[in-house]
Amino acid sequence: SIHKAGSSILNTRTEIKNLNSFKSLVRSIKHEIERQKRIYASGGTVEQQTLGWNEGRGQTVAQRSKEHAHDYRYFTEPDLPPLQITRDWVGEIRDTLPELPDAKHARFIDLGLNDYEASILASDRTVANYFERVIESGSSSEPPLMAKAIANWISSQMFGLMKAANVDIDDLHVNPDQLAELIGMVESGMITARTGKLVLKESFKTGEAPITIVEAKGLAQVSDEEYITKALQ
Repeated sequence: SIHKAGSSILNTRTEIKNLNSFKSLVRSIKHEIERQKRIYASGGTVEQQTLGWNEGRGQTVAQRSKEHAHDYRYFTEPDLPPLQITRDWVGEIRDTLPELPDAKHARFIDLGLNDYEASILASDRTVANYFERVIESGSSSEPPLMAKAIANWISSQMFGLMKAANVDIDDLHVNPDQLAELIGMVESGMITARTGKLVLKESFKTGEAPITIVEAKGLAQVSDEEYITKALQ
């Protein structure tokens, strides 16, 4: 039912049935509001009746009418008092919400990720937190690790290992600091990307720190030109 703004008098209500989706619910209510407005504007009265919703025509259609409100078996809910919702209250609640996926997605885009990378990393809060902790840990590297590189390692390498082992990110042996350490070794040229993938696989299985694996197996590249020259003489 509709009524004039500021008035406490409720006009005749109607009941709508045959609603199969939230979209239909919204469309039917909007249609019925406008229909009742037109009736009152023309001086008519709204009949108390049950209406059906015709999705194809986007209209409500009369199904049956009843003379009195009690014919509809309306009951007052004693445990639900009137709730006054103010914009200030809504604002206070909004301020307590964590960052939502859409906002997180937009922020990840600003970090240099493409839409696909931002989507898969922002869609799960635990994954997003892991990603951001790697960024934080990698910020002390020289130079600082790029978010793009971190996203690539997580989405391509780490997710692949997780899927094969059927584990969630909460169960990883490789913590964010260790992944940042591994990526830093690749970025600095200490190990190759191919070696980095092998080290990650080993660390994923055993929980050993990447640097420990590299040192124990002698996987570090020698990039000192003077040392290489002497070794070749």
